Amino acid sequence: MDRQARSAVPTGWPAELAPPESDDFEADAVGWLLDNAPPEFRAHSVFRRHPLALATVVQHYVAGALAASRQAYAGVRRELGEVLTPQTVTEVLTALEHEGVRLARLDRELGLVAAALEGRRWVPRL
Repeated sequence: MDRQARSAVPTGWPAELAPPESDDFEADAVGWLLDNAPPEFRAHSVFRRHPLALATVVQHYVAGALAASRQAYAGVRRELGEVLTPQTVTEVLTALEHEGVRLARLDRELGLVAAALEGRRWVPRL
C-alpha cells in the first residue's frame, strides 16, 4: 500500500483495513466487521450482501458491550468486594478498564468504516 493512499484515512482508522479507495475495501471491510461481530452473524448472508447494515448492527452491539463494561466497572466493588480479595477486585477492574479502552477504540473505528461504506472520503492534510 502506498504512503499517500494510507494517509487518506482519518486518525483512528483500523490498521487492518486499506483505505476506502482501495479495490477490495468493501470485501475486506465485511471480513473485518464479521471479525468484530458476534460469531453468529456469519450465518446470516444478508450481512455479507449489505456491509453498511452489518456495520450499523455491529456498532449497536459494541455500544451495548461498552455500556455493559462501564456498568460492570462501576459495580464490581459493591457486588464482589465482600467475596473477592482486594487484589482480585483490582485485577477485575484493570481487565474491565482494558476492555473499555478496546471497545471505545473499536466503536470509533466502526463509525469511520460505516462512514466510508456510506461513501465518505477523506482528503490528506498537509
